Amino acid sequence: MDMKILAAAASGALLLGVGQAAAATIVIDSFVTDQQVGDADALPSLAQGSELAAADAVGGWRDMYVVSSGTAISATGLVAGIPDGVLAFNNADNVTGQAWVTYDGNDGDAIAVDNLGLNLDLGGQPGSGFQFQVLRLDQGALSAEIRVWDRTGAFTSFGGPISPGGDTFVPFALFDNAAFDWTQVGAIQFYAETTGAISVDAAIGPITVETVPLPASALLLLGGLGGLSAVGMRRRKRS
Repeated sequence: MDMKILAAAASGALLLGVGQAAAATIVIDSFVTDQQVGDADALPSLAQGSELAAADAVGGWRDMYVVSSGTAISATGLVAGIPDGVLAFNNADNVTGQAWVTYDGNDGDAIAVDNLGLNLDLGGQPGSGFQFQVLRLDQGALSAEIRVWDRTGAFTSFGGPISPGGDTFVPFALFDNAAFDWTQVGAIQFYAETTGAISVDAAIGPITVETVPLPASALLLLGGLGGLSAVGMRRRKRS
């Protein structure tokens, strides 16, 4: 199931009967602080993983990590903040590239996830969700998954193929753990993986959480969409 198609349907539901209601915004990352990681023999100056203080990221820190498998010399790269407001991912032909961007505070580890790293209330109102814009997606196929841990250790996720161009809104209602506590979020991770033999050049804009009050009719529609949740990539970030 295409993440963007589901998101577009859900965001359309959010507009029903909302009128002039104001939306609250929480910035997850505005991608202003420069950071780069790479997994390639041709880029020996780049580390494969990096934890960096970033005032523009939730919790004040951003972790990035990449892995690639294949025969190409130039493999997988992940770049934030160059230019400002952009997170870019690229990998070569005949390479499977994986990338993780994690927000779990300052734990001194770009790979492991600390579910107590944040203390974030994303509960909001019905209709809350993650929003970002796909600025570029050239040629190859890319799948993505949003993973979230609460401070009790509970985990939830939602994922699927990414479509090129336009805004993407992913409501919390589409995530696969109804018991998850969105008022005690301890860590957030965005995962991407190429799924073909063709090189991928992709970029997204700032990631936010938007909260929009929903009428009852939209709640019912979102309940239906929840049953269509895509099965995201289940490769966990190595701990």
